Amino acid sequence: MGIEEGGDASAARRPAIPQRDYTVTRDSSMEGIPFEAIDSLVPKLAEGEIVPSAEFHAEHRGNSKREILATARAAIERAPSDRPRKAIILAAGECTDIPLRELAEDSRLDEITLVDIDRRGVEEAVRGLPLHYRRKIKIVTADLTGIGGELVSAVTALESREPKPSKLDFLRGIKKIVDGLRVRGRGPELGGDYAFVCSQLVMSRLESMPKRFLETAIARTTGLVLSSIPGKPAGELISALDELSESLQTEHIEYLAGLVSPLGGVHLADTYEVSMPSGGWYKEPIPVVAMEAISQTASRHFADLRPQVFWQWGRKGANKIFQVFSRSLQPKLQEASV
Repeated sequence: MGIEEGGDASAARRPAIPQRDYTVTRDSSMEGIPFEAIDSLVPKLAEGEIVPSAEFHAEHRGNSKREILATARAAIERAPSDRPRKAIILAAGECTDIPLRELAEDSRLDEITLVDIDRRGVEEAVRGLPLHYRRKIKIVTADLTGIGGELVSAVTALESREPKPSKLDFLRGIKKIVDGLRVRGRGPELGGDYAFVCSQLVMSRLESMPKRFLETAIARTTGLVLSSIPGKPAGELISALDELSESLQTEHIEYLAGLVSPLGGVHLADTYEVSMPSGGWYKEPIPVVAMEAISQTASRHFADLRPQVFWQWGRKGANKIFQVFSRSLQPKLQEASV
């Protein structure tokens, strides 16, 4: 799956690593992604975005943790007790909306794997656990898209080209890069047979990662904001990015099906649309993930383990209201019998 982190030539550029009582490995999907490029790949707030108030954020965190725990407990109950019961948390980040301590406290879970492209926030969360819980934790740095290294390399080569491409040629070059990306089967090798798989706000990050990385490269090289560039080349690039986003999201559902054990369970939750105020009223909601395509893909592999739940967070005084869905899934019987 990977090598223990901290022993390669780029270690000098990384933060100091304290003595650990948990394991950290670096998956091969991180090849081609230098440490200094990670920040440019991790989705961040766009300029002008406002983080919702602590009160509403706390309500969202509470809803998220409750749903994750409920699915985890149902999944662990289903899992055979004659073999190790493992959990995996994808894009764990700082675990602010993940009930990490409660999961670690569950004596029925033998191992918890936390996956993220940037281990720094994950390690902070793990170091907050008591020693005896930390020992069942594994951290894996991995690129869940599987295309990060290829994207960084291709954009770097385009930016370094001599003579420098014109703004129009640069946009066409980015479009060619996007068209050449293939996402099928590119996810990191993280094993399988997990009793519980957690995908909390992952798909919207998969959508954001390549898009914001490329938008930043375009702004840096051309001085232009992609969404405000008129003309056919920019429109074609935006359409290509939308297609890439949908492919990454549906591929993520396929990936979840490969991780979970036949008698396990999956927590799948994400922001599906955002409402934005205009003159005291809210415009038409903006889709965040490709709900129809996601639902169709999920229906091929999964049935509901628990009823689907919806909630919203944010407040009318802020500039966004986030609509969230949460699904609790189990592999379909025909797949479980294979």
